[in-house]
Amino acid sequence: MPYKITWLDQTVIADFYGDVTVQEIRDHGREVNNDLRFKKVSKRISNCSAITSINASTTDLKIFGFIDHDAARYAPDAHMAVVTEHPSIIQNTAQYKAAFGDGSWKIKLFPSIGEALAWDPDQDG
Repeated sequence: MPYKITWLDQTVIADFYGDVTVQEIRDHGREVNNDLRFKKVSKRISNCSAITSINASTTDLKIFGFIDHDAARYAPDAHMAVVTEHPSIIQNTAQYKAAFGDGSWKIKLFPSIGEALAWDPDQDG
């Protein structure tokens, strides 16, 4: 399992590392979205800074965007921070964000976990 989930008050952090598969991304999403704490989350951080490879296709990213768009009905304030400086993950995030569409979550890229933790989505117009 190349991820670790940490729950902090109203923030959930997923630290991904190594070679990440689509199935592992699905497993992570299921684990977070099905946890009772998810409804109270105001920020989700996907720390992708230690990923060496990811095998998600454009279709996979669209599916993840649609799934999370639906999940936003249950946790409308669970904004998402993605930590990475890797060009392909930045591109993947853009494709995911496009598929997510006009959902209630703000989705923003950060170069460091510290900046993602400091982000206040309510103050980010």
